[in-house]
Amino acid sequence: MQKTLIILSGLLLMSCASSGPSKADARRAILLEDVRVGEQVEEICFSRQIDRFRENGRDSVVLTRGASDEFLLMIRGCPLLSRAQSIRTGNRGCLRDMGNIFVSDTVSAPLSGVPQRIDTCPVHAIYRWNEDAEDQPPVTEK
Repeated sequence: MQKTLIILSGLLLMSCASSGPSKADARRAILLEDVRVGEQVEEICFSRQIDRFRENGRDSVVLTRGASDEFLLMIRGCPLLSRAQSIRTGNRGCLRDMGNIFVSDTVSAPLSGVPQRIDTCPVHAIYRWNEDAEDQPPVTEK
């Protein structure tokens, strides 16, 4: 009985310790206050492939579609993101929130003989991104 009580007490303490907001949640909240973050979108599609991308912090990446459409992806747990050389979507070139992107640390195809590491990275949310927004004056109502 005493052993069971000790085990249950330990489980209760572990669940209490993990119930608070995580550091990743705090970073996401700060990022969402950025003036460059626009409206949330459910899905983005690419004609063939992602045109360009750049890391935007530990838990996010900005993807470019075409000449100027940019989107911020909030990512959960993606170890290769900081070393990404290529990013691709899965289904038919479209990406939905709560979907996945595939991140690789090499540009070469697997047939080139270069070992390719790929991470499957869950997308928490997708937002429009306006890199120039920080240069624009705030809109004031009259």
